[in-house]
Amino acid sequence: MKLATLADGSRDGRLLVVRRDLASACEAPGARTLQAALDDWDKVAPGLAATARDLAEGRVAGFPLRIEALMAPLPRAFGFIDSSVYLSHMERARALRGATLPDTFRQEPLISLRIAAPFLGPRAAVPPQAADAGIDLEAEIAVITGDVAAGTSSAGAAAQIRLVTLVNDISLRGVIAAETAAARSVYRGKIQAAMAPVAVTPDELGPYWTGRELRRAIAVDINGAPFGRPDAGRDAAFDFGEIIAYAASFRPLEAGTVVASGTVSNADASAGTACIAERRMIETRETGAAKTPYLAAGDRVRIDVMDDDGRSIFGAIEQVVGG
Repeated sequence: MKLATLADGSRDGRLLVVRRDLASACEAPGARTLQAALDDWDKVAPGLAATARDLAEGRVAGFPLRIEALMAPLPRAFGFIDSSVYLSHMERARALRGATLPDTFRQEPLISLRIAAPFLGPRAAVPPQAADAGIDLEAEIAVITGDVAAGTSSAGAAAQIRLVTLVNDISLRGVIAAETAAARSVYRGKIQAAMAPVAVTPDELGPYWTGRELRRAIAVDINGAPFGRPDAGRDAAFDFGEIIAYAASFRPLEAGTVVASGTVSNADASAGTACIAERRMIETRETGAAKTPYLAAGDRVRIDVMDDDGRSIFGAIEQVVGG
């Protein structure tokens, strides 16, 4: 099933069940918000699934789904854990300064705890920034968990993946560079992330979902032109079961925790990249200079994942940079 959140003037919106083709939706039974559904998933999920079937087969009269009326599926999460499991992304960054990737990055997932709320909706503008901020998109796969006990195994952690979605984890590269040079955290360089229109249960993804990772290309366009199509199912050093288990090594995760993969990246750069910084890394290595500019006011970003028939699975994140 596919779930979305309708903006209704409240902080957490109103939960919707969405038809597979994203054309229509209806109000969800059993829970007003996605967080409420996650809190009581075993009780609420069967009713949501039944409603999804009724909507698909015409037994429930839905209404047209307007993406611009949606919030993030989970506007206020209980946690946001970002990881960096596509090592080609980090290898390229380090190669530019003559450094190599530490072996520990291959032995344990690299994760960071982010501010969880609020996530921007799929059509929200990227907040305007100073000209030298270096606004960059980062196209990522994300999952939303149920309750994960401390010390859970990777298999147990994978079983707690309730939903899968997309995230644009926006970075301010200029701010991050300055903070890093001053030996400070990168907190100020990570602004609000945006989330795709819908979150999808793993069973809905069929063969695209292995139980632990999504095997599809993530399509990134900038100003209407293709920018990258890296495959999320290739070159990840760790899967979501391993990431979640690592994050829950010594503390539990609450239902409603968002865990992101980090920027999707492939060792073979021919598919393009899912962020501008990595494109600039490749350009510098190949030609001695970065040519691709970071985002500026008015630029348009689109992030999507399509099925074999060319239909959007999660709906597209489409954002314009504010000016």
